[in-house]
Amino acid sequence: VMARPSGTEPKIKFYFNIRESDPEQLPNTLERVKKDLLELIED
Repeated sequence: VMARPSGTEPKIKFYFNIRESDPEQLPNTLERVKKDLLELIED
């Protein structure tokens, strides 16, 4: 996870890198990570 302030707006931008040993599983892994992040934000 990388975080940096926006250069033009008052907000922080987060960048995520995801690795998967099986490339075919990457879409599933991405959806799971997105779901987990949204749950974390909503709490």
